[in-house]
Amino acid sequence: MPDDERVPTWPELIILMCFGESEEQPFTGVVEVDDTYEDEDDDLAWPRTVRVHKRGRCYRVETLDGEVLYIKGADRSWRFRPGADVPAMTDHADDEELALGSYGYAIERPEPTRWRGNDFSLPTGPAQRTTYLGRDAWRVELAPPPHKPAPIVLTVDAVTGMQLRWHSERFGDVFRWIELEHDVTHDDSLFVWEGDAI
Repeated sequence: MPDDERVPTWPELIILMCFGESEEQPFTGVVEVDDTYEDEDDDLAWPRTVRVHKRGRCYRVETLDGEVLYIKGADRSWRFRPGADVPAMTDHADDEELALGSYGYAIERPEPTRWRGNDFSLPTGPAQRTTYLGRDAWRVELAPPPHKPAPIVLTVDAVTGMQLRWHSERFGDVFRWIELEHDVTHDDSLFVWEGDAI
């Protein structure tokens, strides 16, 4: 990142995070999530560290051993539950998509409405230049809402707006990407499921 590059305002960073996918090249990465942040009523049951293959809005989540956990295609998603013979399919036109908790925050682009209110949505100061996994990035501290005790530090890729890390000095990482490889080509078959589904 050039030293003379202007520091983006918080509204500019929000736009980059929400709509920067046009700059995001296909990638394969490994993300680590603190599962203590997951909803107790969610039976996602994914391992703490997963591999993600992503191209645009489509992605595939796998265990590090290659077992498929979730596929989000162009118009359908498939959720693979432990012990189930076939995945559960969701048609994006008919049903609300599955909430993926902290995994979703790491993988998905946030909706602009996510930044309304005061739940880790207001910065305590201007963004600061940093690097993360060798990439130019912006670091911004987000104030906690009144019912939470500590701020979150958000690290955002300076080019793509991808959220690279949510970190609390008090509680550790909500999520963090630990590997990213951008020089990849993903076959269309990664983002569809041809087998049976319910």
